Order: sequence, then structure tokens, then C-alpha cells
Amino acid sequence: MSDRSSRGEPGVEGADDAIFDRLRERGTAVLERALVRAALPRIALQSPALVLPNATGEGLAGEVNTFTSLSLSAADDKAHALIERLQKAGASFSALNLGLLSPAARRLGDLWSLDEASFVDVNLGLDRLRQHMRFIAVLFGQTTLAAPVRRTVTVAVLPDEKHLFGAAMTAEFFRRAGWQVRFLPRTTQESLVAHVADTALDVLGLSLTRIEQAPACRALIAAIRATTLNPELVVVVGGPGLVSRPELFMELGADAALAALQFAPARAGQMVDARHASQGARRP
Repeated sequence: MSDRSSRGEPGVEGADDAIFDRLRERGTAVLERALVRAALPRIALQSPALVLPNATGEGLAGEVNTFTSLSLSAADDKAHALIERLQKAGASFSALNLGLLSPAARRLGDLWSLDEASFVDVNLGLDRLRQHMRFIAVLFGQTTLAAPVRRTVTVAVLPDEKHLFGAAMTAEFFRRAGWQVRFLPRTTQESLVAHVADTALDVLGLSLTRIEQAPACRALIAAIRATTLNPELVVVVGGPGLVSRPELFMELGADAALAALQFAPARAGQMVDARHASQGARRP
């Protein structure tokens, strides 16, 4: 049984403190939503109503509990050996991320709600899942799907938001597809606006975890639009804040939201190409 009194104490360095804050305010159901939906971030580039199928990693479900236990016990060598075994058996990059790591994140939430893991255990487990995410990226190496012209994307977590898992996975999928990726897990509005103003950027991805962040996100996107070097910049938003209200992306001033993660880089590239073609057509 976990020590519930410990939840009032500060979390470990690098922990997802936002999960705890929301739990204290709204109850255990929030943890499951935050973990699951952030672990399966979706960026759409066609219609907010379009929901594409995720690579669920069929055949990996039986490994999730084992992998979760290894992450909780800091048995990194065994966890990496399991990943390698599954990869050699044919599991793809998408299947390992979406069919193993994401369900493991959900399982961590279940263990917390059942009082079988402490808040600190859950946060440390999430930290290790992010490390395993990088191990999978290194294991698969550089993709052969890179476009002739390498596109640039910055994936950022909104200021004051500390839940990083979904945004980190988004960055890995873009990196795997050959994009030049900058991941900004800790930022302020001023620093993010300055980054976009000083960077030749094709796509900016923002993670909206809580619906209460919508006004700040809207103001941030407006400031970015006013200062970006690229007037054709594509801004996409994802995260649990948009799951219940996918149409919100239009109110935020973003270009799109909500689609299956494994298709996001290709759809983002299509949107960038369309912007460039439209710009060229407007030239005399």
C-alpha cells in the first residue's frame, strides 16, 4: 500500500507534477485521462472529426504488465532486452511505442488508482518510459523515409505544464520520419515566441493537456503568428485538452488537431507542401 500522506510533498526532480496537481483537484479519473491521452497524442491535418486507427501493437498486450513491472523496478537491462526481443520478432517502431509504452503508462495510472503504487513510483516509472522511448529510437536507427528536403518541427509543452510523455513521443515520431526536431519540454511564452521568431520553422506542435490552458494557448499562438519568420508556419495542437473538444483548435488559431500519431509526420508534410504550393500560386 502506498503512503497517501506523501502526496503533499514535492515530487522528485523531473517528475510530472502536473499529474499530482490535477489528481488532488479532480480525483483519480484524471490520472488515467492524463496518462492515456497524453501517451497517445494525436495531430491531425485534415479534419478535426477524422479519427485514424492507431498502431495498437497487436500481440504485445501480454507483455504490458511485465514491461510495467520492469519500469517500476528500474530493471532497465531487462526492459531493454524485452524491447529487443519484440523488435527481432517483428514489432515495429509504432507498435512498440503505441502498443507497449503507451499501455504501460496507462497501467501505471491503474496501479496508482488501486493504491498499488505510490505517486513517486508512478512518476519514476514515467521517467523510465521516456528513457525506453529513446532506446527504441536508437534501436531502430535512422529511418529511410526521410524526405529529400528535411523539414523542421518544434514540439513544445505549454508554459507551466509539466506533463511531458505525450509531447516527447510526438517528437520521436517526427524524428523517426526524418524531420529536424527540436523538443522544448520546459519553456515560457517569451522564450517560445523568441524561438519561433529566430528559427526557420515549418511546423510548430503544441501539447494542450488541460482545457483551462486554452486562453493562454490562444494568446501564445497569436504572438507566434505575429513574430514568426515563416508566414506559412503550420501550427498543430494535440493532447488530452482537445480529446473532448477537437473543434477547439479553430478557436485557438491553430491549423489542425487530432489524428493518429504514426501518421502525423506525413500529414504535416502534406500540409507544409500545400502551403508552399499556395504561396507559389499567389506569386505573379
